[in-house]
Amino acid sequence: MYKKTGIRDNYYANIFGLQLGVILIGSLIVKIIFKEQTNIYNIFQFISVVWPFLFFKSIDKWFRLFIKSKYLFALAIFYSISVISSIESYNPFLSLMHVHLLLLILFQMYIYSSSIDFYNLRYIHIYLAFGLFFCVLLAINEEQTISGRLGGLLNPNSIGMLMSSLMLCCFIIKRNVIKFVLLAIFLYFLIETGSRSSVLSFIAGVMIINFSRLKITINFLKVSLISFCIVLLIIISLLYGEYLWKYLLDFFAVDSKYRGLDSGATGRVFAWQEAWRLFLNNPFFGVGFRAHEYHMTTQSSAHNGYLSLLAEIGIFGSFVIFAMISISIYKLSKYRGSMIKMFMLGCIIAYLVIAIFERYMLNIGNSFSLIFIFFVYSQLVNGDEIGIRIQAK
Repeated sequence: MYKKTGIRDNYYANIFGLQLGVILIGSLIVKIIFKEQTNIYNIFQFISVVWPFLFFKSIDKWFRLFIKSKYLFALAIFYSISVISSIESYNPFLSLMHVHLLLLILFQMYIYSSSIDFYNLRYIHIYLAFGLFFCVLLAINEEQTISGRLGGLLNPNSIGMLMSSLMLCCFIIKRNVIKFVLLAIFLYFLIETGSRSSVLSFIAGVMIINFSRLKITINFLKVSLISFCIVLLIIISLLYGEYLWKYLLDFFAVDSKYRGLDSGATGRVFAWQEAWRLFLNNPFFGVGFRAHEYHMTTQSSAHNGYLSLLAEIGIFGSFVIFAMISISIYKLSKYRGSMIKMFMLGCIIAYLVIAIFERYMLNIGNSFSLIFIFFVYSQLVNGDEIGIRIQAK
């Protein structure tokens, strides 16, 4: 995407940032007020997807451009298979609702990708501001679970996933003081959740982002700083290695009866096996979008975004999604000299890591998932067409 500037660019960036913030804050507020009322939460998800359309300009023109887009055929395959599988699912209405909400999200990502300047990261700044408010609400309302993890209203892993995304977004902040203060705040809540998958995803994302930074500006000062950090880490390990090792074992719950290795990674291994069998029994159309949980007996879900997608929409529908993600990663990997491109790639890789352990590959009710979809879709938008699309007023 080439650079575009102007009021219209900021307009859509502000809408996207608010949408991310509304989903982030709203999910917690709904849980605070309505507790475990699933229907209310489904209504909130619907509203969080639909409300931006009230502020989009010339929807009819955007739609005409969308149906002429380069990857519409692939999306049509995904949509058709998802609808067919949803009709035969355990809960057809809920499955079809999620399919169409996801389609609306993809339409929104098309508009955002075609309207927001590549260098304009206002939506990330807005998201970080909402993230701070989210942490305040967590501190006031959340309680620890029986196992001592932060998470009473929301699942600890869901909170950890959001904290991981917020920490990665901190790396686009230029002022180091603000960056490290925000990192410390979000890191505290991430550690409190005890979410191992979120920690691993953050590490993966940071490695991608900072690898590019090293490639861009390798100088004597940076080499000296890295060398100093390595030496300092070695000294700390020698002096406090035993305590650090014990802390890591406790955090990752390696020996835990319920979350340790003997438990099959909190039962995830057994859930993966069952989800794989579910896919093998329904290889072409799956059991219905967002419906695999109704068929699980070992765990509440597959706890793996890849396997859940395969089980829900089969091999052909899943292939479309995996192919689009792969194309986006390939395109981003060619721009190792671009900090923003590497930031986007780092977020995508971090999300793919966390998808190994969490239930959904595409989750419209999670801000990190929307950022992931946006970064993937932004690479699929043909830059040659953007100059035309931006004139849809």
